[in-house]
Amino acid sequence: MSSQQQAEVLAAKLEATAQATQQDLKDFIRQEFAQFRQEMKTGFAQSDVKLAELRTEMHATQKDLAFKLIAAMVAAISLAVAIIKLFPNAH
Repeated sequence: MSSQQQAEVLAAKLEATAQATQQDLKDFIRQEFAQFRQEMKTGFAQSDVKLAELRTEMHATQKDLAFKLIAAMVAAISLAVAIIKLFPNAH
């Protein structure tokens, strides 16, 4: 086999190796990207669940605060009415 033929065989093998390596790299990148997308979807789903829980908790807290505010207003008005009844001639 002449050196020209050996060079051509070597070049063909190097070309085949380069193509195989490129395909392996492409497959690896696709696999990693698919895994990354799945992790992102999972993370966003968990975030959505946490946000829903937070909204529910905030809504409950808001209702509780509104109830306490109304109760405090009723108590203050009741106290004012009781004081006015106890001391009708104070003003």
